[in-house]
Amino acid sequence: PNEVYTEFKATPTEDVKRVDMALFADNLSEDAIFIECKGTSNLTKGLPEDLAKVERQLRDYNKDNTAQLAIITNGRTWRFYYCYTSGEFASKHFKTLNISEDDLVTVADYFTLFLSKAAVSDRSARTAAESFLNLTRKQQRMQDARPEAERRITQYPFPSLPDALMQVVAEQHTSVTRQEAEAFLEGHEHQLSVPRPTPAASPTPAPLPAAKPAKPRQPVASSKPKPSHRPTPAPSQPSPQLLAGERFTLTQGILQATAYLQSDGKLLVQAGSRAAAVAAPSLSARRLPLRRELSVAKVLIVENDYLVFTTDYLFPSANIAAEIIVARSVNAQIIWKHISGKQVRDFLG
Repeated sequence: PNEVYTEFKATPTEDVKRVDMALFADNLSEDAIFIECKGTSNLTKGLPEDLAKVERQLRDYNKDNTAQLAIITNGRTWRFYYCYTSGEFASKHFKTLNISEDDLVTVADYFTLFLSKAAVSDRSARTAAESFLNLTRKQQRMQDARPEAERRITQYPFPSLPDALMQVVAEQHTSVTRQEAEAFLEGHEHQLSVPRPTPAASPTPAPLPAAKPAKPRQPVASSKPKPSHRPTPAPSQPSPQLLAGERFTLTQGILQATAYLQSDGKLLVQAGSRAAAVAAPSLSARRLPLRRELSVAKVLIVENDYLVFTTDYLFPSANIAAEIIVARSVNAQIIWKHISGKQVRDFLG
């Protein structure tokens, strides 16, 4: 085989060092991907020493810089590392996927982005991996710098917290923009621009119930007065334009949702999406009437330990949709995930 090798001898002079699987595209010296496979029990125990041991293995296998990406997997969890950078091997980790918990369509798209022959050959996989790693490192630098930044805002010349954070991070030889600093302090995961993958030709089916374009129905009339902040009801038919919006996913344990962002900022949540059965104390009182309304109208029905959307539903905003689904106060910019790594607001003018 020219593209897939098992028990690959990564270091020609050391026969005992063999990586479980090596993938190659066109250039054997630059396009390799090393995959180290472990038993299911190894990584599910969550023992740091086990993971550190495997990371040392991959570090040794790749001491000749053969691979641009390295992966540790037990079949369920996939940890991605970008090797063409300096530092400890653990610091090269940039992405973790869990095929038991994550949306499978999203997982398939990430596999296409990082592991498809086309992405490896044209180096878009390498570019995306480097962007994800830079994002992770910036977030860690800002986290480490925050205590010192908070101390400096109490001293002359009394800078703002974003300015103080930028200053401290710059002293650590890392550059962040004011927008990145503000997003971090607001609790958002500010995303760098990364290449958007081409969806797989035959995407892996998602774990949610199959959702054919269904006729969205707005909540039926009730004898009780309706609250003045009643949401915009779903259209009578989900038009192709609605279903063709930017696709976002939400995953919180057993709660999983797929939605399409509209150009006006509204969010169409797809039938089959799962919502929390019980509202948490942190959920705004403004959202409770809408949850009750959706339940009365049978848009949300009880199924097992959660609620399920029986039809597509158009929410006024991504934030309202997120709070109705998880039934607590959340930040829509963080909880809704886009395959490119961008946030909801990045697609709105």
